[in-house]
Amino acid sequence: MYYVSVWLSAFSVVGRYEEEATELRGILELDENFWFAHMMLAWNYVLRGMLTEALSLAEKAYSLAPWSAQAIAVFAALLRRTGDTSRAE
Repeated sequence: MYYVSVWLSAFSVVGRYEEEATELRGILELDENFWFAHMMLAWNYVLRGMLTEALSLAEKAYSLAPWSAQAIAVFAALLRRTGDTSRAE
């Protein structure tokens, strides 16, 4: 599934954000604990200005993969961006 998520990031590159989000939500229906899909969907939402929704997904990705530098970075960046700087640190 990791490769599918990476392939879906091509949708973002060409501005097809909703199609990417739909596919990522489908992946999460198959495996709700797939941290990478949560992180990718969080990034999709960031690109569309949906920061509250993105923060929730980033926190889930981080909770599932606290060892992932990517999950940590996305979650910390969103915490900072939404004003929770102490938690981001």
